[in-house]
Amino acid sequence: MAMVSGWADDPEIDAAFDELCKADAVAFGGVGIANTRGPATKAFYKVRAEGPRYLASIHRLLDQASPAGRVYAATLLTAIDVAAARRAWDRLATQDDTLERFHGCVVDQIPISQYARDELTRMGVSPDPAPAPETRPAESAVTVTGATNTRLAETVHSGAMYPAVNSVAARQAIIAAFHSEPRIVVVTARDERQFVESLFPEVLPPTAVYVCRESRGGGQGPHFDLYQAIVHRDYPFVATLNLAGDATVVSAVLDRTLASYYFKHYPQPTKTAYTARRLVSALTLSQSGRRPPAAVRIGTGVGMIIPQREYALPVVHDVRPDAEDEQGSDGLFLKFIVPRPDDDSLATVESLGFTRWEPGIDWLDADEVRPTPTVPPLD
Repeated sequence: MAMVSGWADDPEIDAAFDELCKADAVAFGGVGIANTRGPATKAFYKVRAEGPRYLASIHRLLDQASPAGRVYAATLLTAIDVAAARRAWDRLATQDDTLERFHGCVVDQIPISQYARDELTRMGVSPDPAPAPETRPAESAVTVTGATNTRLAETVHSGAMYPAVNSVAARQAIIAAFHSEPRIVVVTARDERQFVESLFPEVLPPTAVYVCRESRGGGQGPHFDLYQAIVHRDYPFVATLNLAGDATVVSAVLDRTLASYYFKHYPQPTKTAYTARRLVSALTLSQSGRRPPAAVRIGTGVGMIIPQREYALPVVHDVRPDAEDEQGSDGLFLKFIVPRPDDDSLATVESLGFTRWEPGIDWLDADEVRPTPTVPPLD
């Protein structure tokens, strides 16, 4: 990891942040038989003694430090700003890095996500969602209030009732979906801006939230997405917001044997791989046997968060538009991602037809606001 200088206006504090940035283990006391504090531990206490004076630099650690350094940063925030600390632990709860942790002479390894979930539990925040209600068609339209896009508010259709995108229940469900069996989390949104700002807080340059406007047509058929290598580690998912048209969604985790076959024979997302992705996805859904995948209903204002974690089995999903929908069978939705802050990832999302998101666009009136993709699709 490249060293980043200029943390503080004091050389000693600057050096302490450098130590935290490159820390290779977490220890809050002495280690070994001699019970000696290491450089990172000393640096932690030196920064902590300064309190909120270097709050901006502590936030920088969350983006730029090693896994251990990010834990030190979130721990520092816990003593300064509980709300900011909770947001920091939420971010770390979606990350897959492993770190070493010392308890005197004992050292163990723990995923940073598990460390963060433990801290959230200590703060009284359960990372596990409450049992989901039985999925069934709602008897009334989804409630949309205070929408800035009046066209979106006026076109709400019947659908399933799901937690609001900015609710505690939605946040807990999203975290759980990343750390148990992957699954799609379905939420409702008051409007497009609430959807984006709730799911992608604190996105900093050089990256941004990117959006793609797509017509669903007759449905793509069963498939899974391949955005795992380009999504930001703090936002390892694709989020879609349904703008028009009702549909039914079925999903299941890709069969492990079929996943092994696919990734062995199709390591690159070519046109042939696109076809193979649909075949193995259809086989996964057909092999559900006695436990067919549960169907959920989506209407206008309903969003889906689809995990995109590296080294985890992807989620197969099949969105089936209602042929008798008043809006027609095409449907319209927005797809959002945050790419990693490197040139290759940023270039890839643009070649896939994504553009930087800005609030205020009337997507329902846009004739064609999506650039033409120049590479094979990843979905």
